[in-house]
Amino acid sequence: MQIKTLHDFARRSGAIIVAISQIDRRFDTGAKPLPDLSDVRQPNPVDLSLFTRACFLHEGRISLDPVI
Repeated sequence: MQIKTLHDFARRSGAIIVAISQIDRRFDTGAKPLPDLSDVRQPNPVDLSLFTRACFLHEGRISLDPVI
């Protein structure tokens, strides 16, 4: 509910909100060079589709992609 409220506020106001999250320890660099949304650690369920962009960093590499 809090993420939806922030999402709605950002849409109405034009504000940019940045959220930082942890990546699950099971992320395997052998399988892919950068984490993605499936690797975000979620101790509580969060609707990640409410975010418009996702930025991932790992060992000097970066990805900035729209959330689909």
